[in-house]
Amino acid sequence: MGQALILLVPLYRSGFRWRFRLGLHGIGLRSIGKVGGWTFGVVILDQVGAWFSTRLVSGAPAAALTDLFGPYLGDTTREGLVTGIVASAPGAFTVAGPAAYSQALMIYLLPHSLVTVSIATALFTGMSKSAAAGDIDRVRFDLSRGLRIITVFTLFAAAVLVVLALPVTKLLLPTSGASSAAAVAEILVPLAIGLVPLGGMVLMRWVYFAFEDGKGVFMIQLVQTPLFMAGCWVAVTVLPGQWWAVGIAVAFTFARIVVVVLRASGLRRMLHGIDGARIAGLLVRASLATGASVVTGFAVRLLFGDLYGLSWMTALVVTVVVTAVMGVTYVAVLRLLRVQELTDVLRPFAARLRPLTSRIRRR
Repeated sequence: MGQALILLVPLYRSGFRWRFRLGLHGIGLRSIGKVGGWTFGVVILDQVGAWFSTRLVSGAPAAALTDLFGPYLGDTTREGLVTGIVASAPGAFTVAGPAAYSQALMIYLLPHSLVTVSIATALFTGMSKSAAAGDIDRVRFDLSRGLRIITVFTLFAAAVLVVLALPVTKLLLPTSGASSAAAVAEILVPLAIGLVPLGGMVLMRWVYFAFEDGKGVFMIQLVQTPLFMAGCWVAVTVLPGQWWAVGIAVAFTFARIVVVVLRASGLRRMLHGIDGARIAGLLVRASLATGASVVTGFAVRLLFGDLYGLSWMTALVVTVVVTAVMGVTYVAVLRLLRVQELTDVLRPFAARLRPLTSRIRRR
């Protein structure tokens, strides 16, 4: 609700004005019906995939217990001993289940929800207007610019979550125990790698909607859901129970990478190209900056020693210090490589800081 209300500000600044009208004629019900049916199908398929993965990850603790104590389970003379061992040291036998998986998803979606969705939504208005006017070149320009800006942000966000998976988990889930936080952090790492394709697939989906092409989105979802479910099945078949949730997170990320490729292919035909060379060049340069920030981040994090069982205050200090060092490294390398999109990412923050710095100078 808060995010929706905040979007009223850029809508107003863009010239949008809401007027109350009675009646149904001319409000776009035909377009809504055309896209809405396919979108509903997408939601159903997405929920099927979520239900399937949740069912599998729910069995992870029992599977891990069987992997560890299988020879003794079912033996009435020894089951009591196994139960006593697990009860006396529950932290040693913590296995990521549906709760840990959901918490990791929540953390993973935070940077996406706060920044990526806002950028994509702001661009959607212009792309819809251009699509309605038949201005394909303008849609292509906005898509390319949006993908490049989102990539610059999501690469850094992914790097921070990978390097600081455990401290960030403890910071956002302060009541979690040492083993529980570690279990969530293990899942968060492969999910975080998927932040970049997630941002791309969301913006590309908005382009399909700008052209009222709900069917295209549905057909790609028809590939994504079975692919994700197959990846989940492979994970629980090949991996021991302790790693089922991590394997499902890998399948989650892989499915999104495939979706980006499929949507990019469809948009390339629809828009007669998507400025691929420029996007690829930005991706390479930003990846180099990300690699440098990850190396410095891990180096600084090592200075804090073993973080298992860290307190909330320690998590806060580690997160702030390491993120600051990674941020400085990332920005410095991007500037060195002349990544123009960095300015677009930093512009909103600079606009907020400008009045503050002016006030300080006057004093």
